[in-house]
Amino acid sequence: MFTNEAVHEVTRARIAQFAHAVGATHPAHFDPAAARALGHPDVIGPPTYPIVACLPVVTTILDTLAVNPRTGLHLEQTFRYFRPIAAGDLLAVTATITAARQIADNLILTLAMTVTSDGITVTQVRTALLLRPTPTTTDVTST
Repeated sequence: MFTNEAVHEVTRARIAQFAHAVGATHPAHFDPAAARALGHPDVIGPPTYPIVACLPVVTTILDTLAVNPRTGLHLEQTFRYFRPIAAGDLLAVTATITAARQIADNLILTLAMTVTSDGITVTQVRTALLLRPTPTTTDVTST
């Protein structure tokens, strides 16, 4: 099992930055009053926001496997929500490798991640990655 070394502090600024990056325009991502009018304690993250907290753990897993993430493709990702992520949450992530299989020179890796705040599960994330071997550098010299 892998965990993030530090909790991810969710702030209004981080939510707004992520919302802009993914093109999310709902007022509940930017305006605390709009979020509160919908029953949330503060602004809420867009549906894919949990991946921000998951990325350090994914990086740790890939580093442990000596895999370069730049050689990979994202195959699929699913989220199961128990409640929205809001500004003020402190997110911790645990991840397990649920499947790993080799196809030719490629590795298909499936991860299951649980995102918690104050020990309570807020989201479960499943992601599958196709990881290609890191190309080797060939010293080419001309004579």
